[in-house]
Amino acid sequence: MYTLPTLLLATIPTLTLAAKVHTVFVGKDGKTFTPQVVSAEVGDQVVYTFSPSHDVVQSDFSSPCAASADGIYSGPFSGTEDGKKKFLVKIENTDPVYYYCSTEKHCQDGMVGGINVPKDGNATIDAYANAAKTVPESNRPDALRKGELLDDQGLATATPSATPDPTTTPTESSSEPTGTATEPESTGAAAVLGGPGSVNAGLAVVLGVAGWFL
Repeated sequence: MYTLPTLLLATIPTLTLAAKVHTVFVGKDGKTFTPQVVSAEVGDQVVYTFSPSHDVVQSDFSSPCAASADGIYSGPFSGTEDGKKKFLVKIENTDPVYYYCSTEKHCQDGMVGGINVPKDGNATIDAYANAAKTVPESNRPDALRKGELLDDQGLATATPSATPDPTTTPTESSSEPTGTATEPESTGAAAVLGGPGSVNAGLAVVLGVAGWFL
């Protein structure tokens, strides 16, 4: 029996580590984001999994509980079942991102979180939370921004437009995505470049050619 030539072996698609998927539970344990802070790289994804009556609104560090001009917003969640809304955000840079829940006084009560927030210094998540305590009220954008609601297959069901219409009500999703991390912290989930379909096709070609040498 002949072994596969090196050239043929070289054609087998390589499994390449790519983006991590970070899951953040919104309101699962009360007025909290779990985990409160995520460390993410460019290309990673953050999936927010909601409990009822919570949302995610990005703000500037200097303006806690106030929506930033062009930050992320998940839209409201008026459903009644945990995990029946998921919001995907793709990480495009490693700048610190601060966010809060705009429901009633949740932000002022400490329901704040962030991505790539400094662990020490004057701009920690604790400093942001302390500043939020003194804010009279929270606000929110008028429409979904910079993210995607997901269906059961992890496909987008609603995406923000380039210029959101302030009168548009975000589409609600009652579904769960696939391929997300199974633990609150990032689990190092790997993606395959080209997708599983391309891997299977490549293996089929290789194995077919290998038959010539058997």
